[in-house]
Amino acid sequence: MTAKLEINEMFRDMKVAETVGEKLQMGWLEVEFTVYGTAYLKDGEMHYKISSEAGKIYQFMETSLSKDIYCSNIQTFTHMCHVPIGMNEDVLMAVKKTLAARMYHAYPKELFVLLDKIAKHIRNDEAYPLLLEEKDKVESTFDEHKLKDFRVLIHHCYALRRLSQEHYKELLAWLDIEEECMQDSFVTKDIFEKTFYGIAYPLGDTYKYMDDSVLEYTYRKKYELEKEGIWTSPIFEETLWYNYQYTFKDCRKTYDNMFKATMNKELLGKLESLFRKPLVICSEEILQEMDKLSPEAMETLKRYLKKWNMTM
Repeated sequence: MTAKLEINEMFRDMKVAETVGEKLQMGWLEVEFTVYGTAYLKDGEMHYKISSEAGKIYQFMETSLSKDIYCSNIQTFTHMCHVPIGMNEDVLMAVKKTLAARMYHAYPKELFVLLDKIAKHIRNDEAYPLLLEEKDKVESTFDEHKLKDFRVLIHHCYALRRLSQEHYKELLAWLDIEEECMQDSFVTKDIFEKTFYGIAYPLGDTYKYMDDSVLEYTYRKKYELEKEGIWTSPIFEETLWYNYQYTFKDCRKTYDNMFKATMNKELLGKLESLFRKPLVICSEEILQEMDKLSPEAMETLKRYLKKWNMTM
């Protein structure tokens, strides 16, 4: 019996090897496909954002908050198979559809309706006085970098539910007018360009500054820290130019100086103190709806509970 089984397995392995060999001769290549995705609700309809670049998904999840769009936890799916030459895009599309189907079953529409209800319930306006202080510092400076950084700060406070929608729109409208006065401004470019991304977060009694020229690393770090309930600064993004004399190393040093000057410890302390004041869910209806969620949906909800520092 054992001998017969071993012979059958040997013939099976030979057949597989023969099939693989034939596929290679015909130009089939073994390819690994990995895709990343997130589910979200927009205009009453479910959507699934999927990409082979994780950084794009992390970035979409972060920037969507300023549009009152709440995304599920990021999901990953990997599939390896032999693919005929020229068919990569077709197989990739099939892999993406597989991940979309998985997210369809994992994240019901009710989760995102509940997240929207919670976000509206807990929102306060405690960041508004701080933002008015920062507005005074950048008003009439016509400094492109300062205005851009202020816009990021506004989005950050709104995303954390510490700014009312009314004042959010008010500040952005003022910023649009301020930037219109700079239409004739120009950017000095050079041979090479590089975009850097950075965040700061509390570490002991100080703040750790972390930056990288790869978008994915910074956004993923921010995502992971917030899942643990650790506050992080907004993403500090800057595109700089360099050449053979003013090197990449010089460019990186300039970015670090800009990052630490803009996200200085005084500002970080004020932003973190806003986050440290917990937002309270006092709606019995919301609490009852939370109890009905599946384990997968609950993991996404827990991330927002920590991101927004909510208590019940």
